[in-house]
Amino acid sequence: KRIDRQIKIKGNRVDLSEIESVMRQASCTSARCLQIEESLVAFFVGPSMAEADVFAYLTSRLAPYSVPHLVLRVETMPFNISGKIDNSALHVIYQNRVEYE
Repeated sequence: KRIDRQIKIKGNRVDLSEIESVMRQASCTSARCLQIEESLVAFFVGPSMAEADVFAYLTSRLAPYSVPHLVLRVETMPFNISGKIDNSALHVIYQNRVEYE
C-alpha cells in the first residue's frame, strides 16, 4: 500500500492531495477526497459553497480523470481520536447519501 495519497483510476495516477488542494483554492475550509469502490468522492466544508459550484471549479482546473465523480458538502469534517480526518466516517456519510437518493 502506498504511503502517499496517489491512487490509480482507469490506468491514470491520481494524487488525492492535489484534488484537495484545488478544493481549498475554491474556498473550501476543509476538503478530503477518497476512492470509494472505483469512484472518486470529494467531501468539503464551506460556508456558502454549493456542491455543483465546487464540482464546476474542479472540472475547470483538473484533468478529466482527476475530477471526482461525486462532490458532497458536509457540515463538519469528522475527526478520529488522533485528530486526523476520519475516512471511515466519510464512507458512512457517502453510503447514507447514496441510499437516501
